[in-house]
Amino acid sequence: MAKARTLIEGERFLQKDLWRVVERQLEHATLVPTGAFYDDLVAMVFALHALEAYLNFVGERIAPDIWKDEREYFRKTPYRGFDGKVRKVLELSGLAEPSRDVRPYSTVWLLKDLRDLIAHAKPMRFGSVVEHESNDKPSLLHSPLRDA
Repeated sequence: MAKARTLIEGERFLQKDLWRVVERQLEHATLVPTGAFYDDLVAMVFALHALEAYLNFVGERIAPDIWKDEREYFRKTPYRGFDGKVRKVLELSGLAEPSRDVRPYSTVWLLKDLRDLIAHAKPMRFGSVVEHESNDKPSLLHSPLRDA
């Protein structure tokens, strides 16, 4: 039998796949409330991943010369990391950066802090005095992930 070669070309928008993870985790959290915290946590981290993927998608379209080697560009300029990508895409789009203290934009930066906390996790020491009724048990769970 003769062999054939077929060229298949296309484009996959990974930000859409990442966003589907967010939607799926939120749906699961709603359907199965026990342990929903973990579904919400995954959804929040993947929401930031999806946003960064979308910034790369937009950046590649409006400044292909920069995004051709984005890591090198962002390493050499004041536009560093996720923060730099956001500022650069806004600048290239002719948009002023919204206040980082006002929702919904402030949520982006809360999600970024959460992602960084997880990506660079270290043991955390804590201590507190909890006042409670003698017949009630105090919560022993302390987590910056839950308390944020």
